[in-house]
Amino acid sequence: MNKRVEGVTEAPSLKEKVQLAYSAFSRGDMDGFMAHLCFHPDAVMIEPDGLPYGGNYRGPDAIRKGIENAVATWEDFGGFVEDVAASGNLVYVHMHVMGKGKASGEAFAMPIVEVLRFRDGQLIEFRPFYFDTARCRSCFER
Repeated sequence: MNKRVEGVTEAPSLKEKVQLAYSAFSRGDMDGFMAHLCFHPDAVMIEPDGLPYGGNYRGPDAIRKGIENAVATWEDFGGFVEDVAASGNLVYVHMHVMGKGKASGEAFAMPIVEVLRFRDGQLIEFRPFYFDTARCRSCFER
């Protein structure tokens, strides 16, 4: 996705970095996901407290573990990106996710928006906004 202008290669835009990262994630390439997002050492991912994996995850290693833990709470977890938009240092990812709660076997599907904030080309804040956290939580109950 790099642009070539008179022999000079431009770095990918923030939107392009995010698109590459989510494409890697959809292929199960967590290393690629992490690399494309260029996490700042002090980056934080903030998951809603009402979910079993809720809380703040600080630093690239903790964020990776948090994402892996979140995905592991679901069976048949999947999704697709509907759209990616960028404005300044923010990138918005509109997605649809689906799966089943491991404890309940209850299926769910819903849209979410993830907001990614960058500083100097590095991801500093990662925050998903679920359409219905109560619905997610109900999938974890037996």
